[in-house]
This record gives sequence, C-alpha cells and structure tokens, in this order.
Amino acid sequence: MTDDFRILRPPKPPLWRDPKRRPKEIGIERFVLATLSLVAGVLTFVPSKLGTLQPISLDLAMGNKPSWVLFGLLGLALLYLAAKFLGASLHLSFCLCLLAVAALATIAFTNPFSAGHLLVFGGLCCMIPVWLMGLHLDLGGWKLPSAAALCIVGICTCTANLGIGERIVLLGALFGLNSVFYEHVLV
Repeated sequence: MTDDFRILRPPKPPLWRDPKRRPKEIGIERFVLATLSLVAGVLTFVPSKLGTLQPISLDLAMGNKPSWVLFGLLGLALLYLAAKFLGASLHLSFCLCLLAVAALATIAFTNPFSAGHLLVFGGLCCMIPVWLMGLHLDLGGWKLPSAAALCIVGICTCTANLGIGERIVLLGALFGLNSVFYEHVLV
C-alpha cells in the first residue's frame, strides 16, 4: 500500500453513536413514546362524523374530540422526542421536532381553508420524509426509508383524498419517529 491512500487523521465517530452522550435508560422511559404513538395510531382510524375520508383539520374545526386528542398526543410525543434528541446531541432532529410541534399547532388553530394552513401542511408533509431519509443516510437500516416511503405514499394519496392521505403520512411519521428513538437514541 502506498502512502497516497493512508488516512492521516481518521474522523471522530458521530456524536449520537458515542455511548457517553446517550441518555440513560430508565424503566418507564421505554414505554412513554410507544404508548403515545400507539394511542395516536389508533386514533387515526377513528372515523369522524363524516368518516375517515374527511381531513383531520376539518374535524378539528368541527370540534371532534378524538381529533383534538390525536393532535395533543402527537404534540406530546414530539416534545418528548425533542428532549431526548437534545440529550442525544441530535440537534437538527431537536429543532425539527419543535418545528413540527409549531406546525401542528398552526394546523390545529387556523382556518382549514386558508392558504397559510395549506402551506404549513404541505411544508410539514415535505419535511418528514426528507428528515427521515437524511437520518437514514447517517444511521442506516431499512425502517427509516420504509417510513419515508409510507409518508410519500400518503402525500401522493392526498391528491386523491386528503383525509386518507394525511392519516397515512401520520402513521409513516410515527413509524419513523419510533424507529429512530428505539434503535438509535435509546439503545
């Protein structure tokens, strides 16, 4: 081997793979996100007064309680993950979780027919698969691209039926968040 291909300074391992920077495992900590995600996943299938074909934002505007609980659980799960990502030195994921919480609040409290509402919804739908694929490039595995693909299928389905499409996006996002948390943050 020649000196041309010798590595002079090998790169440091990524921060999230450093065992010293990972959060300590506490018994109930493993079940918080799983419980929030499971209940939120079940609530995506609870039909509103007009069925699951109706967009969730219209359910929120009509005061449908399961939709409000769904958004509350999603917000809690994202805030919980934001704290864990910050503890694991995943700063971009921390910022994106806080941005997603702000987007969910905006979607919940704005007029479903306004341009701002639709712009925030479109931005959130585009951010999720891009973030999941970016994490996949760093972390590897098959679950993150699968979750991103599920989100993309949901985005494409939104063009035909917004109610079904956004529920698919939510399930893909929950799948991706749980994959990142249980396989890479809390190991």
